[in-house]
Amino acid sequence: MKTIRFSALALFTILAFPLFLNAQQPAPSATAAVVPRLVSFSGTAVTAQGKPLSGTAGVTFCIYKNQTDGAPLWMETQTIQADSKGNYTTQLGATKSDGLPVELFASGEARWLGVRVNGGEEQPRVMLLSVPYALKAGDAATIGGLPPSAFMLAAAPSSAGASTSGDAVSSNAGPSAPPPASAVTTSGGTVNALPLWTTATNVQSSAITQTAELEYRSYERERSEFDRKA
Repeated sequence: MKTIRFSALALFTILAFPLFLNAQQPAPSATAAVVPRLVSFSGTAVTAQGKPLSGTAGVTFCIYKNQTDGAPLWMETQTIQADSKGNYTTQLGATKSDGLPVELFASGEARWLGVRVNGGEEQPRVMLLSVPYALKAGDAATIGGLPPSAFMLAAAPSSAGASTSGDAVSSNAGPSAPPPASAVTTSGGTVNALPLWTTATNVQSSAITQTAELEYRSYERERSEFDRKA
């Protein structure tokens, strides 16, 4: 009896274990699919004398509206690691929780990037090319702030409903057309006799004849002769 109870408990554990694992798995985050608003940038760190600067350095990045003069529209300071030739690669917006603001590129106007190494003079500004402007393409995921599903048309009626509707229309269309007529037979008839349907497909002469027209013609002929003699 103990063996049977142990087997049932083991079977229950085996069946419930996958459900337990699924319950422990975290639900997928809705923000995991969001594209980070970062832009890769490669530059060269140099000293005030124009010599390459290797190792760690503090770099301030500023985005401007114009190639020269004007206040920065956005700025951040990062710590970069340059190689022996001063070359480094970083991501603009990495120090910000929201990355680069989309509003910077919403107008479609040119944007210029200024770089300042270790608080020195700002290097000549360079124009940002098409990659940062692709951030604005994130608006394509919505239409006026609403998902595309909000503009979907109502689903078409099911085939069963359409069939029912079709049946209703056909039932109200009026009486159906009569079946094709069968071949009519006759063994012959009598002149001036009215036809008589003896069956649904057979015609014979009836006992009623049409003589009124003949008598009228005879009367007209006799009257014409009488008038001619008079």
